[in-house]
Amino acid sequence: MLIDRRRVEAISVALRFAAGKGRHLKIAAVGLVLKSADPRGIPLLLDLLKSLDPASLAQFGRLTTETHPIVMDAVAEQLKSEDLAIQLNAAQLLASWEDRRGIEALLRFADSSDVMSARILWGSVNGLDIFEDEALIRLLGISDELVRSGIVWELAKRGIAEGIEAFFGSRDRNPGSYDDHILGMLAKRKNPKALGILKEQLTSPDPEIRLRAASALGRVGVQSGIDALVRFLDSDDQRTQLTAMEGLVGVNSAPLLDRVVALLASPNVGVHLGAVAVLSKLKEPAAVGVLASLLDDPRPSVRRTAAELMFSRDEPEIVKAMTEHVLEFLQDRSDISDSLGISAYQFLKRHLTPTGEIRSSAQSD
Repeated sequence: MLIDRRRVEAISVALRFAAGKGRHLKIAAVGLVLKSADPRGIPLLLDLLKSLDPASLAQFGRLTTETHPIVMDAVAEQLKSEDLAIQLNAAQLLASWEDRRGIEALLRFADSSDVMSARILWGSVNGLDIFEDEALIRLLGISDELVRSGIVWELAKRGIAEGIEAFFGSRDRNPGSYDDHILGMLAKRKNPKALGILKEQLTSPDPEIRLRAASALGRVGVQSGIDALVRFLDSDDQRTQLTAMEGLVGVNSAPLLDRVVALLASPNVGVHLGAVAVLSKLKEPAAVGVLASLLDDPRPSVRRTAAELMFSRDEPEIVKAMTEHVLEFLQDRSDISDSLGISAYQFLKRHLTPTGEIRSSAQSD
């Protein structure tokens, strides 16, 4: 009863604000009335939509996921506005509701000869997943390469032949507009052309290009890529060494533990945390003990990362180390306490017996 009364009071307050003059407050109030499923929300929205400028329409879209047919029709009316920005915002809002009118409007904008309109459109749409394959294939004819690159990427990611062919053709013409990660993605699918390009890149004078190519090839077990990664292990650059190790884990029998331990001492946060992640994947027998020892590391970020990687594991060394630190993590009041506490809680869920003791891995079996 009290909850119902509070709800009525809250809706009454929202209705008062919805009738006010403050634009942002009015939008928020209408959104709240709609979310409460109060029937008065629809008329308020219809009235509100008549006066919304582009920024306000976008704000409204973030505040509600209302998909009532009357609401959708009202937003669709904004597609007739003479203001291009209002049309764009209405199209995006409808598309986010998976309304075909919004998607078709977005396609018309993308087909437009107005390059700026197309760039505004693609820059503001959260993703291309709302478009069907056929629609994206149709848009491959867009002349603006920046816009086109996003379409090509999405089609290639979906494995659509037209998108993959367009990627190779466009990459030759405008390599700067295309992300070479697409090559790695296609290499995973054993695309012969992608594998051929990556193999050629192993001889590039640019070490970054060679490293990216070696990593992509190594991940799919191509020996020339693996061999190149092994050579990169001797680089003077620690980030390069780390990338090479990441690419070699699980695909090469070369021992990596000593190299990883050396990177754990790096003053670079990205490098030593990356080394912790690589360490957790190593199958070398001594790697488990090194990982467990990181719970005593003086660097909070290293302890946190190690704990997060260890809480779901059952090796005796891991269970012993977590047992010794679990109460410490639960009582931690530092800036990493939330993360460590979650790891400790997850560990206890897996290993705590009904009598309050820590179950060993042998007991778990």
